[in-house]
Amino acid sequence: MPRADLDAILGALRGLPAPATIPELRTSFALFGDVLNSDAPAVAAVQRVEISDGVAADVITPPGRPPFPVLVYLHGGGWAIGSATTHAKLARQ
Repeated sequence: MPRADLDAILGALRGLPAPATIPELRTSFALFGDVLNSDAPAVAAVQRVEISDGVAADVITPPGRPPFPVLVYLHGGGWAIGSATTHAKLARQ
C-alpha cells in the first residue's frame, strides 16, 4: 500500500471515536473500503455464492483462458472485522 494511502487511513482513524463494540468496529473498518481497494486488479467476473444462511463466498475469475489455478482465501480478522468487500483488492491480487 502506498504511503499516501496509509497516511490517509491513519489520519481518518485518528478523527474517529474509539469503537466500543464489535459492530462499531466493523462499521468503522468498512469506511476504509474505498482506500483499501484502490487500484484493484481487473478480473473477468465475481460471483457471490451462498454457502448457508448469512454465509457467502465470492468466486473470482481472473482474466484469460481457463483452466485456472484455485486459491481459497479465508480472511481472518479475528472473525470479527473485515469482509469480502473490505478485502476485495487483496483477494484479487
